[in-house]
Formats: sequence, C-alpha cells, structure tokens
Amino acid sequence: MLVALLAAYLLGGGGVSGSILTPAVVKDIGKRIEVSVEEPARAEAMAVIGDLKGEVKAFGKAFGKSGKELTKLYKDHGASASEMQAVLDDLDTEWAAAQTRSIDLRFELKESLTAEEWKAIFGG
Repeated sequence: MLVALLAAYLLGGGGVSGSILTPAVVKDIGKRIEVSVEEPARAEAMAVIGDLKGEVKAFGKAFGKSGKELTKLYKDHGASASEMQAVLDDLDTEWAAAQTRSIDLRFELKESLTAEEWKAIFGG
C-alpha cells in the first residue's frame, strides 16, 4: 500500500507507468523511427533509443528496489522515519539523475533527426 501511494505521489500515477517515459512509450518511439527515418540517421536514432530503453529499465529497477526496502521498513516495528526518508532520498536522487540522462538523450535524438523526421515521429 505504501509503495502504491509513493508511486502515485512521485510518478504521477500507478507505478513507473505513470511517468512520461515507460518501456512501452520508448518502444513505440523506436517503431516510429523505423518507419519515418531513413538510413544512416535511423541507425543513430535507434542507438539513442537503445540507451533510453536502458535508462528507463534502470530506473524501474531502482524504483522496485526502493519499494521493497520501504515495504520491509514499513513492516518493521522498530524502523525509524529517518530510515524510510533515507530510502526516499536515494530514490529522489536516482530519479533526478535519470531525468537528466533522459533529457540529454532526448537532445541526442533531436540532433540525429531533421525537423521533418521529428514531426513525423512526435506529431505537430
């Protein structure tokens, strides 16, 4: 229950899927690139998508790990608020780092595509 509430608060929805970049969203962007972008730009863009998939997956693991830690602490009668806060602080640090890396990858992707290709992938 605690993990679900934290997910809603931290990610704006039900779990990691409440975030903007989910594995499904990144996969969909990759499919759009395959259809809309010609070689050699396609290969470069797909490499960025591979990095983005890795970033989303890594944060998902970090999120899951923090949920397990919080659940364990929540059930522990002797656990302190500072222990729980430390887990949340670590998650917050990882989230900020993941967002920074994802933004960097977004700009890498932008550099590999023309404005027309970008519009074809992401719309108007």
